[in-house]
Amino acid sequence: MKLPFWATTLTVLGIMFLCGLGYWQLQRLEWKTELLAALDAAKQKSAAPTLFYEQINNLAKTADDTALIRYVFLEGRWLHDKEIAVGPRTWKGKPGYHILTPMALKGGGTALVNRGWVPIDKKLAAQRPESLPGPKKGMAMGLLRRPGKPSYFTPANNPQKDEWYFIDLQQMAEARDLKKLAPLVLYARLDRNKADLPVKEALEWRPNNNHRAYAIFWFTLAAALAVIYCLRFLKR
Repeated sequence: MKLPFWATTLTVLGIMFLCGLGYWQLQRLEWKTELLAALDAAKQKSAAPTLFYEQINNLAKTADDTALIRYVFLEGRWLHDKEIAVGPRTWKGKPGYHILTPMALKGGGTALVNRGWVPIDKKLAAQRPESLPGPKKGMAMGLLRRPGKPSYFTPANNPQKDEWYFIDLQQMAEARDLKKLAPLVLYARLDRNKADLPVKEALEWRPNNNHRAYAIFWFTLAAALAVIYCLRFLKR
């Protein structure tokens, strides 16, 4: 029995492609499981150390993404006049921005602190009394980690117009003239600011882990394609 060349070739390529997607989802499942375990472990620790620029820099160079997820304290001076609003970001269905405020750390260097969410009408520092320009003594505790990567659909940042859609540390350091900017971002859980804004609860981070279901889906499609091919061309 002679098999059709193009149908066989395309079916084999399709099955390989679908199995490749399934295998990639299994890899993502392993990575996401480790990530969630690291997040749970960080939450269970009773003490959070105070880190300085050199410690953060060395940590980013030597630790993998899961080891970087830890709760720490940062101390220094808030640079409210250099804050950056990243958005749009939603909180309970309302549009707004995440406010990233640089902190001049004790001992030198700076770090970006994501202080939480604000509504659109509170985007500017002048609209929030706690963020009026000028250096202020600051302390923040939160989750230290790498900022997330933008998706394919995320627009490019436009520093010239001060439009920021995702965190790009190099771009932000150049736009705000931040010397020795730490390669990690602190997502704040608490600080000395008693105001209602920014909303820190909006920074709660718990990535979804649906990769097992996605892997099953792709492998099932590959099996279905193989069955269809057999029924069409191999059935006597």
